[in-house]
Amino acid sequence: MQSNVASSGKNKLTWADSGAAKYKVYRSTSQNGTYKLLSTVTKTSYTDTSAVAGKKYFYYITAVDSNGESSKKSNVVSRVCDIARPVIKVSNVAASGKTKVTWEKVKGAVKYKVYASWDGYTLIGTVTGTSLTHKKAVTGRTYNYKVVAVAENTNANSAY
Repeated sequence: MQSNVASSGKNKLTWADSGAAKYKVYRSTSQNGTYKLLSTVTKTSYTDTSAVAGKKYFYYITAVDSNGESSKKSNVVSRVCDIARPVIKVSNVAASGKTKVTWEKVKGAVKYKVYASWDGYTLIGTVTGTSLTHKKAVTGRTYNYKVVAVAENTNANSAY
């Protein structure tokens, strides 16, 4: 199984425990390309911290027993590395009382989509900067907010 770590966007692989002493993780940038050993681990998961946002990678795993014998390779899985998730802060603008959502710039983001929820999430704005004031916020209503960082390669957008 493959997924992305929301906070970093990096590819994460997980697999069933076969009772092996360790596992070897291999990676390529093309399905039929040359696979190189990326890491040897004792756990049944691995996060590819060297993956670059927007790039697609192909992986397979081999199990290694206590005698050092490797199993046949697993099936090949692929995943695009995402950009990191924005960490947001919410405050009020003193002059208007409206809610302001801010975050730090995310490497690889070309814009940000900001959503507010009071009865399901609704897109309230798309910006290239690192903040948005919710000008249509109703006084006394509680809102939840989420922001997605949009990458140039939209297959690499961040988690919310």
